[in-house]
Amino acid sequence: SLSADKSWETQNHDFFERQYLRFTRYGGHFRFTNKFAPAFFSVNNNAKIIDRVGRASRFYQDDQISLSVSNKSERTGETRLDLARDNFSRTESDTPDQIGTTTNFDLFNQKSLYGNENNRLNSSLRSYHLTGSNKSGLFNFNERLEIKHSDAINSFTTYDFSDNSSGATDAKAHRVNALVKHQLYESLYSALDLRYFTNDATNFSQDVYGATLSEDYTKKLGKSGRLTSGVSVGYDSEKRKNSTDDVSVLDESHTLTTGSITFLEMPNVDISTVVVTDATGTILYASGMDYRLVSAGSRLQIQRIAGGGIADNQQVLVDYRVHPGPLFAFTTVSDNAHVRLDFLDDLIGVYYRVTRERHPRISGEEDAILESLSDKTIGADIHYKNLSVEWENQDYDSTLSPYTRRSLKESLLWNPSARSTVLLQSSQSLLQLFQPEDEQKYCDVISRYSFLINQAARLNMEAGYRWQRGALIRLNHLTGKCGLEWSSGKFLMSIEYDYNDQLYLGEGLINHFFFTKIKRIF
Repeated sequence: SLSADKSWETQNHDFFERQYLRFTRYGGHFRFTNKFAPAFFSVNNNAKIIDRVGRASRFYQDDQISLSVSNKSERTGETRLDLARDNFSRTESDTPDQIGTTTNFDLFNQKSLYGNENNRLNSSLRSYHLTGSNKSGLFNFNERLEIKHSDAINSFTTYDFSDNSSGATDAKAHRVNALVKHQLYESLYSALDLRYFTNDATNFSQDVYGATLSEDYTKKLGKSGRLTSGVSVGYDSEKRKNSTDDVSVLDESHTLTTGSITFLEMPNVDISTVVVTDATGTILYASGMDYRLVSAGSRLQIQRIAGGGIADNQQVLVDYRVHPGPLFAFTTVSDNAHVRLDFLDDLIGVYYRVTRERHPRISGEEDAILESLSDKTIGADIHYKNLSVEWENQDYDSTLSPYTRRSLKESLLWNPSARSTVLLQSSQSLLQLFQPEDEQKYCDVISRYSFLINQAARLNMEAGYRWQRGALIRLNHLTGKCGLEWSSGKFLMSIEYDYNDQLYLGEGLINHFFFTKIKRIF
């Protein structure tokens, strides 16, 4: 099959944030069917321009080639090979161009053992290379063995090797896990997890071994209640060795969410070395435009900026360098407990979670920086017909970065008539870090109204208000939409008006947008 496409689209990061895309795509897709190894091959050229309010346009160009081959047999199991290559370019004014090539190789095999589908060996091999403006590489090998010993006992054994490089920095890591699960009763599960991890990186090495024992219990209370609880205890022994040079951290993964706290994992980060990209490493985000860094004691908080290039709940990869700590060894004792009660067929639910970590033994230099914490969360939720209310309070007591978080979410959906639907949503959160001036407040209110005029036409109206305050945060955002959809057979037409009024750190933007879409299916 051959395809060509030209389109103009509006893409929402969330209800308040949108970007406007102009696509040009063309390519070919080819399939070869046979009994031994069916193959799929594709060649694509994708170009898109992303326009955002108050920001320069971004131009993306991708020339992609991919091959996928699979095989399934009783002897070797199910095997799949994927190869992909992408010559890309990313251009935005006032920022360096990103030009390069990504090469991805994935090999996966799943095989049943002893003629039993419950006994499986999963093997995977992955190689990823990025060249051009940025250079990085990843080689990963993973083996996972799952065995069902009896109706009550299952075991999972995993070995993972990774070789990750970026520029002149390289890190090789081995990880071994052995997990045994036992079901004593229908509602009682026990698990023992044994682990070992070793990491040898440029200017840094690490060895960790430990174990965790956990119990989970679920019990029905009467005809309409349920108890869910669990407890776990863990022990780890770790040894770290740093050189006199700074230590590099590569591809640290985070999901950035509005109204939540996200810290970089290591303390003493050199803020000038922080680099944030998308999950592929081909899109470089800009500090102060797409994200901000806020100091919190010896750690850095990373926040997405409303209207930037990072969508809400998007995963990003972070590289940075930290000032080295001393050579030392330490032990970590951790415990976790959670309990939840649901009543009246899930009408009301209350829950409590607590996680604690401490280090009873530390040997080596006295100035070693370790985090001890007590993370407590209590919450409740109500779900009654079309009404939903969720409340949560978190107290994160840490020796490095303590904070408290309070959040409340409400949702109400009802039908004023057989043809109309109304939805109201709101969320509020309060984050308190070290000092009162570090307080961060978030508030969103969204309403939606939909009315079916007749079988062919529908009226949609939406409005929302977002309010944010805190350190380096001052945002007022009002948006409203009104649209009409009309369809008849294979013909579809939509008209929409969109109003945006945004005030961010004293800079005001008011925009009016008018969209039309006509579609005919042949």
